[in-house]
Amino acid sequence: ESPGDELLPGATDDDFAAYAKRAVDDATAEYDVDPAAARALVRRYGTRHRQVLALLADDPAWGRNLCRCRAEGVATNPVLAAEVAFVVAEEHALTADDVQRRTGLGLGTCKENGCLDAAREMLKELECQRIASAGGPAGDTTSTR
Repeated sequence: ESPGDELLPGATDDDFAAYAKRAVDDATAEYDVDPAAARALVRRYGTRHRQVLALLADDPAWGRNLCRCRAEGVATNPVLAAEVAFVVAEEHALTADDVQRRTGLGLGTCKENGCLDAAREMLKELECQRIASAGGPAGDTTSTR
């Protein structure tokens, strides 16, 4: 059993294992997500993994893995760009440190080999989008008339 795979009180190994297998199979089939990334999503977010995957329908580019950790060519700590968007929107992550604490990005064997730089770039993009959709920077009281 790996860290983060502990079950909640009242759950059984069979229940979680069956749920996780179905969730991973569904994610890989419906969203073309790498199985390692799908397992990581289910482990980190439980049933909320579907909300993260739904972001891929809005922007398939968010399916890219930001973490460069690999062992024998397989991602060992996959963190999808959609996870950054999710933790910003749903969990109020504001900084790369917030993203790192929530997703584990940069905590794999690579020890932050550019992973957090990718998160910082995404944070800038998401902030620009938020400002644009709000009509300007927070606190901007200038009139457009």
